[in-house]
Amino acid sequence: MALHARLAARSRSRSALSTLVASLFALGAPATPLLAQVDPPFGEPLFVRGDADVDRLVSLSDGVSILDALFLAGGPLRCADAADADDDGRVTLGDAIALFEFLFRGGAPPPLPFARCGFDTSADDLSCLESPCPAPRSFTNSLGLELTWIPPGSYRRGARFGERGNESDEYPRHTVVLTRGFYAGVTEITQRQFRRIMQFDPSTFQPPRSPENLELPVDRVYWDDAMEFCERLADLERLDYRLPTEAEWEYMCRAGTETRFWFGDALDCDDSYAGCSRWDHCEFNRYETGCQWDAFRPVATTGERNPWRLYDIHGNAVEWCIDWYGPYPRDEPELVDPTGPESGFQKVVRGNAISNIGVGRAAWRAGWNPRRLPEAPHALGFRVVVPAPDGLPADPLDDDDPADRAGDYEPTRP
Repeated sequence: MALHARLAARSRSRSALSTLVASLFALGAPATPLLAQVDPPFGEPLFVRGDADVDRLVSLSDGVSILDALFLAGGPLRCADAADADDDGRVTLGDAIALFEFLFRGGAPPPLPFARCGFDTSADDLSCLESPCPAPRSFTNSLGLELTWIPPGSYRRGARFGERGNESDEYPRHTVVLTRGFYAGVTEITQRQFRRIMQFDPSTFQPPRSPENLELPVDRVYWDDAMEFCERLADLERLDYRLPTEAEWEYMCRAGTETRFWFGDALDCDDSYAGCSRWDHCEFNRYETGCQWDAFRPVATTGERNPWRLYDIHGNAVEWCIDWYGPYPRDEPELVDPTGPESGFQKVVRGNAISNIGVGRAAWRAGWNPRRLPEAPHALGFRVVVPAPDGLPADPLDDDDPADRAGDYEPTRP
């Protein structure tokens, strides 16, 4: 009873506070229009300054939430970054007053990010417990690499019974559930991008230097170097870049399909290039123009993306995963967010080698020693992923649908 009474008293106090603030400012001039703002780069935490109660509105209730937290023991703010309406690195009475002045008396709008979702560029200790801002459908990083959203979901991992070209380590087939979405590079990391971060290029295929040739996928990359690349890029951009788990890799490769390749069960020839016609080879690699039998192609030039907008998921370089290589569990029909064995001697590699079509199947898997060895890991490259930041909705809205476009805020008029 005592707790109930305290909660009721607090509710009455908050209601009275709202009424008082509204009466004090109701005669003021209407608020000025919100500022237009270009979509901000991807970052965390995403928020709109002024939306302290994270309800996708900048309104009277946001100022009241600040006063509640400061004077009525209302508990932690849901987004302190947003409550810092004057961007001075603190949440004070001045923030509530600044919001009321904007809403009721035509005062200056809060500093950016405002009007659209963005992130805090100021150095302070504030953060958000949750965010109203859906993660962007895609973003482009400082290397010019586009990363696209892969939503959470489930799929059947491994080869179907009797699948042509299947190998024993692709069984037993089982269900994988991924509870958290992530961003994936739409292309493999290129020689240009690897050079910029690592300051060297290990690639076997290093044709005469030209802007186009530097867009070939980096190859002959050791797992340790791929991991260091991710760590350096993460430090540079304050995002959690890493290699994909094996479960994430097959999930984004299949993109909702169950066939040998995302585009079907092709081909009519067998799985060695010697048994395929030139047309079959070109069709497999989805080349738009021309056809090469023994060399990489610049990324994003091999025709269609898969349904999740990924290029070269069946072609160009074989790709490292973060997991240790080992057999699939035989007594677990469903795995949730699997990360592979706890230890091992080889790391998982996935995807296509330029010399064997069968290797490109979605279910194909193998292991490779991650340590530095005299033998170079020929044709091995990688693509990167970034897990969605904590506190963001699980599945971003569709930016291509005007009715579902995220980020626009409006004040509630008194």
